[in-house]
Amino acid sequence: MPRRTRDLPGAAVLRDEVRCFDRECERLLDRSAGKFVLIRGDAVAGVYETEAAAVSAGYATFGPVPFLVRQILSTPERARLEIHEGRA
Repeated sequence: MPRRTRDLPGAAVLRDEVRCFDRECERLLDRSAGKFVLIRGDAVAGVYETEAAAVSAGYATFGPVPFLVRQILSTPERARLEIHEGRA
């Protein structure tokens, strides 16, 4: 069972995104394990081969606002959450 994202530090900032990931996790694992998902609000915006591609797409699509990029993994100890809030 994948580690639930909402258990990770910083998850409160991206509450809707975290809920979306938790809801879509099994489907994402079936179709896109190992790739990176971009989520804004309550919707999956895309799945990408690399983290850099997902982050770049997030900035291009949404601008400097918080969004979630998470690698789609089933291994709990490899789960991590990064908050992308805008470019410096």
